[in-house]
Amino acid sequence: MAPHQIRRNRWVLKSSYTSMRRSAKRFLFRLVNLSFRTGFHFFHSMKKRNKKILSK
Repeated sequence: MAPHQIRRNRWVLKSSYTSMRRSAKRFLFRLVNLSFRTGFHFFHSMKKRNKKILSK
């Protein structure tokens, strides 16, 4: 292997690693956002249900 090929391979590895990290961060953010939204919705519906139960 020529030294310039090694350097290029290292650069490719680095760029793929950074892009992977970026996509992972985006995926995690989306997952957290989705879970937070569903949890909030679930909590809200539970509160409504509890109110109905209490009114009985």
